Amino acid sequence: MKISKQRLLQILKEEMDEPSKLQSGTTSAAAMRAADIKRVDQTDDETTPQESGILNQIENFLAQLAATPGVDLAQKRSVLERILKLLQQNVAGNAKGEQNA
Repeated sequence: MKISKQRLLQILKEEMDEPSKLQSGTTSAAAMRAADIKRVDQTDDETTPQESGILNQIENFLAQLAATPGVDLAQKRSVLERILKLLQQNVAGNAKGEQNA
């Protein structure tokens, strides 16, 4: 199978820009609080109260999961990245399709 240089460059660019990849690192409690405040400030008219509720539920679920004894989210990184990629494809992909329609 042959791939053109242009297509290969496009694939590489998409992989480098992939927002569904989790960054490695640690975060302090203070940094988490600051990130929460920043996220709230970033919401705009496009974010409905229902969407904010969904975001809160997901965040709470992940926090409770991480606090569960014996659960190490870092060891499940690949599974979490696949879940993020599925969300991106299904939710953002549908939004792009709606805009093109």
